[in-house]
Amino acid sequence: MSDYFERRRADADAKARRRREDEAAALANRLQAEAARAQLAREAKEAEREQARKDFLTRSEARQTRQDRRAGRWQARRDAVRTWVREHVLELMIYGLAVASAVMAIPSMAAFGTQVYGQAVGAGLFVLSELGMWAFAIGVTWTRRHRPGAPVWAYQLGTWVFAAVAFALNFAHGLAPGPPAVPGGAPVPGSVVHGLVMGAVSVAGVIAHQLLIAAPRRTPAERAAARQAAATARRVARAQRAALRTAVAEIDPDGTARLVFRPGRYRVRRFGRDLAEAAVPGLPVEPVTAVADSIAEQATAWLQTEPGRAVDGTPGRGPAGGRGEDGDAAGGDRAPVGPGPAPVSGGGAADPSTGSDQREPTPAKPRASRARKSRPTRPVRRSVEQLRREFADAIASGAADPNGGPMDPTSAQSIARTLRCGDHPARRLRREYESSKED
Repeated sequence: MSDYFERRRADADAKARRRREDEAAALANRLQAEAARAQLAREAKEAEREQARKDFLTRSEARQTRQDRRAGRWQARRDAVRTWVREHVLELMIYGLAVASAVMAIPSMAAFGTQVYGQAVGAGLFVLSELGMWAFAIGVTWTRRHRPGAPVWAYQLGTWVFAAVAFALNFAHGLAPGPPAVPGGAPVPGSVVHGLVMGAVSVAGVIAHQLLIAAPRRTPAERAAARQAAATARRVARAQRAALRTAVAEIDPDGTARLVFRPGRYRVRRFGRDLAEAAVPGLPVEPVTAVADSIAEQATAWLQTEPGRAVDGTPGRGPAGGRGEDGDAAGGDRAPVGPGPAPVSGGGAADPSTGSDQREPTPAKPRASRARKSRPTRPVRRSVEQLRREFADAIASGAADPNGGPMDPTSAQSIARTLRCGDHPARRLRREYESSKED
């Protein structure tokens, strides 16, 4: 019996112990949950405080940035204003003078216009007298700043014309009797002094503006550069006009036309109407082409075949010092046509003992009535290479100059006489010879 009660007491104690343990575990769980909730609440509050602090800092930084930006803008504006004032001190003074003139002249002209017209519409007289000249004066400045190089003489003429009108109107106002100083009193008499003062006040501002702002003084170097540029522009314009006069028209099969100009270096002559080829010292000379050599050679050869005509245009002398192909004087192989004495044999050849070109006078040839002149022979055309070979052979063989003595390879005239060629190929052969000697 006692064992039974002992077991029941033990079971009751075990149940009570398990209940206490369960209650303790439940209490511990509640305490742990409350602690966790408290920790979460603290963390949330801390996060809120941190976010609020960050937001405050962000707003403060943004506000400071705006303030700094605003202060920077104001500082930039102040600096710009100070810089502009430093750079435009003269303009500020001149425009201040203009404002002072306008403050005195505009009301005076308005009153004078009302007095002259007898109604309020006359108050607009200052627009003609004061604002007219300033409109043209500002036009001069605007054109020179926004359209450099554009002509401003029309604006300047308008400025001075309207300035004269303003002076005349203000002078007339000074001469005219003014309103009475006190109501019912006598009119104030006008005078020349009053007119001069009022006219000077009216135009003082615009005169100062035109002298110092609209036409600023240039340095001597700037004036010299401007004169040089103007002279250069005039010469270029004259050269272009002369080139336009000498240009030729090239017309395509479809009818399209265009002007073709001859390139090169030229000098304008005859009052800017013609172009003359010119050589500039220090610049390379354009080489003579084979075509030019051939043309010059053909012209020289043709002149040699003409009786009484020389290359240099002197009648009765050939290109080789007054002698023809066989050493006779040019024109000595042609008999006169019609009656008259025959020329001396050889056409008056030079005396070999004296070496001079003195010849016996030839009687004048009577003009043939219906004689037909013989056609000159066609000149022989030689290329540059042929002339070079003949020149080398002449140097090697010591060819004689028709004027006497051996050919001088350093003289273009001697080369031309010996080889019977033109001046251009002779000079070219001389240059090549001198270049080979220098090398």
